[in-house]
Amino acid sequence: MQFTDSTYGRLRDLLNQRIGLAYPERKRADLELGLGHVCRAADLDSFEQLYERLLRDDKLWDALIAHLTIGETYFFRHSSQFAMLRQHLLPEIIARRAPIRTLRIWSAGCATGEEPYSVAMLVAEQPELGPDWQTTILATDINPVFLARAQEARYGAWSFRETTDAQRAQFFQAEGQRWQLNPEIRRMVRFARLNLAEDSYPAIATNTCAIDVIICRNVTIYFDEATTQRVINQFYEALTPGGWLIVGHSEPQVRLYHRFEVHNFPDTVVYRKPLQAPLSADPLTSPFSPPAARMAQPGTWAPPPQFGAHHQPNLFAPAPWAATPAGGDSPLRSESPAARLTLLLSRASQSADQGDLAAARTQCQALLESAPLLVAGHFLLGQIEEQAGEIDAALSAYRRTVFLDRQFTMGILGMARCWQRLGDSGEARRCYRNALKQAAALPPAVLMECGDGATAGEVAAYCRAQVAAVKG
Repeated sequence: MQFTDSTYGRLRDLLNQRIGLAYPERKRADLELGLGHVCRAADLDSFEQLYERLLRDDKLWDALIAHLTIGETYFFRHSSQFAMLRQHLLPEIIARRAPIRTLRIWSAGCATGEEPYSVAMLVAEQPELGPDWQTTILATDINPVFLARAQEARYGAWSFRETTDAQRAQFFQAEGQRWQLNPEIRRMVRFARLNLAEDSYPAIATNTCAIDVIICRNVTIYFDEATTQRVINQFYEALTPGGWLIVGHSEPQVRLYHRFEVHNFPDTVVYRKPLQAPLSADPLTSPFSPPAARMAQPGTWAPPPQFGAHHQPNLFAPAPWAATPAGGDSPLRSESPAARLTLLLSRASQSADQGDLAAARTQCQALLESAPLLVAGHFLLGQIEEQAGEIDAALSAYRRTVFLDRQFTMGILGMARCWQRLGDSGEARRCYRNALKQAAALPPAVLMECGDGATAGEVAAYCRAQVAAVKG
C-alpha cells in the first residue's frame, strides 16, 4: 500500500484533530507502520479506504487507538514522584481539606492501571483518611484495551520493577506467574474512557471537577504544542484552588504551565494552581457534582462508584447491610424501616451510577411510594430525570424537595440548573440567588446535605458566579 503525501497529510491531521496525536514528518514512518497494521486487521486495501472509514466508523477508531497508543508503565514508576506524593502532597492536601473531608485524585492517561493503583496504595496507607473521608480516585484513558486490562488488575513480574517485596505481599495475591491486586485496592479506583483532546473536561458529567491532584505523565509528549497547551489549560480549570499537577520528567516545558506555581522537590518538579485562584464560573464545571445519575454514555464515560473503606458513608453509598446475611434473610426484611429506606435509596443510586437510568427511575419511584415525604428520594429522582434529559420531570422532582423542606439548598440549585437548560434565565437567576442566600447563611465549612462533599462556602461561591454569569 502506498502512503502518499496527500494521504499522510489527511490522516495526520485527522488523528491530531480527533485524539491529539501528533505525527510530524520525522514520525511519518511510525505512523505508516501503525496504520498498516490497522488496515490489515480491518481487511482494507489502502490507506485511502482507512481514511474514509475513519470518518464514519467509531469501532475502527478503537482499533486504531489500540495500535497507536503506548502503555509502557509499572507500579510506582519514577519512585521520586511517589515519594513526593507520599511525603509532601498528600499530607498538605489532607491538612487543608480536613474541614470538608474530601480527597479527589485523577490519573489522566492511566494505561493499564499501574499508576492509579499505586496511588490507591499510598492513600490506603494514610492513617488520617478514615471512614469519614470521601476519597475519589478517577483513572481515565482513551484506549479501551488498556482500560479492560486495568479493570482485571492482574499483572506479571514486569509491572513490579519498582515495587518492594513487602508491597507486593501486602497488596497482591499470587496466581501462578501473575499477581492479582487485592479487592479493597481495586474498589478505590474507578476507570473511565476519556479523550484528552476533547473538551469533555472539566465537567460534572465526567467527574473531572474540583480535583486535588491530577497525574498526567508521559502523555502530552505525543501531542503537538497547541494540543498540549489546551490540555494543560483544561487541567488548570479542573483543579481546585491549591490543587497539584504532576507530569512526567520528559515534559519540562515550564512556559506552557505559566498559570501554575512551580514547586521543586527532590528529583521532581510539580505544578500548583494558586490557592487564591477563583472557582470556575462555568455551570458545567461546578466545584461539586451530584452523587448519582452521572452521564454514562457507552464507550465514553462510566460514572464513579461510591467507595468503601476510605470513604465517608452517606445516604447514597451502598449500605453496609446490603449483602444477604448468612442466615439467608433478606436485608429488607431483617433491618429497621429506616435501614430499609436507606438500602432502597442506595440501590436506586447504584443503578443510576451504573448508567441504568430506567431501573434507577423505577426503583426510586417504588421507594417514594413507600416514603412519599423522603426529600433525598425526590432529589435522587430529580437527578435521574435530569441526566436522562427529562428536564420538566427533573424540575418537578426538585420542586417537591423544596416543598417538603424549604431549606433544602441542593433542591433549589437543581431547579436553577433546570430553568437554565429550559432557557428561562430569569427563573434560573432567582433560584441561584435563593440558593446563595441559604448557603451564605451557613458556616463556610459545613457540608451541604446531598451535596457530595460540597461545603456551604463552595456552594455559595458557585451560586454567586452563576448569578453573575446567567444572562437574559
